[in-house]
Amino acid sequence: ALRERAEYYAARGVYSCATMLAERLHAAQHDDASLHLLAECYHHSGCARQCRALLLDNAATRALSAENRFLLAQCCFECGESTETVEVLLADSQQCNVLFVRKEALSTGPEGWYLLGLAMRQLKQVEQAKQCFRNCLQLDRFMWSAFECLCSLGDADAACVFNELTQCHDFAASSTNAAPASAVTGLINSNAKKPANGTPMEIPSNSTSTSTSILPRALVFSDTPESGVTAPQLPAASSGLRITTQPPRVGKKTRGAHRCKDSPAVPKLVFTTTPSPATVERSPRTDAYVNSLFSTLAGAYLMTTRFHPDALLRLDALPLEQYRTPWVLTLVGRLHFQLSQYEQACTAFAQVRRLFPYYLHGMEHYSTALWHLRRHAELSKLAHELSELDSRSPQAWCAIGNCLSLYRDRPNAIKAFKKASQIDPGFAYAHTLAGHELIASDEHEEVNATR
Repeated sequence: ALRERAEYYAARGVYSCATMLAERLHAAQHDDASLHLLAECYHHSGCARQCRALLLDNAATRALSAENRFLLAQCCFECGESTETVEVLLADSQQCNVLFVRKEALSTGPEGWYLLGLAMRQLKQVEQAKQCFRNCLQLDRFMWSAFECLCSLGDADAACVFNELTQCHDFAASSTNAAPASAVTGLINSNAKKPANGTPMEIPSNSTSTSTSILPRALVFSDTPESGVTAPQLPAASSGLRITTQPPRVGKKTRGAHRCKDSPAVPKLVFTTTPSPATVERSPRTDAYVNSLFSTLAGAYLMTTRFHPDALLRLDALPLEQYRTPWVLTLVGRLHFQLSQYEQACTAFAQVRRLFPYYLHGMEHYSTALWHLRRHAELSKLAHELSELDSRSPQAWCAIGNCLSLYRDRPNAIKAFKKASQIDPGFAYAHTLAGHELIASDEHEEVNATR
């Protein structure tokens, strides 16, 4: 009865009651199951250090179960103990280098490999981190966060984990505007030229695709937010802003832009053309639908990390119900932002704000796009809305910093960006914006000190 009631309260977020009952249960039984329930109550209550101490105390007297060891590793990672996280996860493999550990040897499963990859990335062990994320995806290809981490680490074969999906229907195959039918094989910078009949097809880096001028579906749902929004009482803007009235073009070294003059050219992506059925049952319950969906999303995301403009075409090939989701619309805005197409980026981000006002991811790029277009009123409105939604989010403080920067209040803008980086030290974009402000203020020594 104690276990059932404790689990009932924990499932409904009443952790104080759940913790009380879990403590009574663990005192009576003192087994792995009761220990896990009590530790989970501590963890969900925000007491990661208390949970860690409880599990370490029990680990000193007996071996922990796989679920308790994973929870201990989670708490260690949240407490900033990356080395200890690695030791806990690799305890049963008797290896200190993950390159020599079989993916089945980790008893904590794919989630254990994912957490181990995060810890290795924190420790600057890039190759070992990549291997961890690969193992995670080989065990469970729907661990999307591992795929994102693998792409962010620059792994050229990131999409190879989705090779099984190439045998299924790809939404891009049925779109007349999309890139050739396909799941990405991850072959980058390949110069092989082969016939297109079921064989690799090369998309050159200097492709004259119309994706950069196509108006995605996100931009035709409705007009941008209401006009006539008045800015709050902020200092009046003065002349001498460091941007021009026209959005900067790709290739310029601009604030918030990801591609610079000395950046490498867009890499060549090779796709595999696969035969596909004429129609697919559009139901989340069918394997063909799920596999096709993740194949298309994986290809689009990988192309985004490679700054490939045809990612817009792959996203446009998604079913409407999937396209009209905050993650996809935000990715569309990010793609336009990377191409310095700030008008289109703002339109896409505005759709996210209109349809999903609770969604914060990507709003830092939205505020920078408004900064480039010198839209004072819209940027002020965005900063106020994000602050009211969550004043402890780095996106809100980036928007505040961009707003202050547009009004030439650089000292306070720098403080806002630093506040964002303090809230989330892993939020790299806040450091980028702070660096731009420091350079604009000729504070080069402080820029070098924060590198």
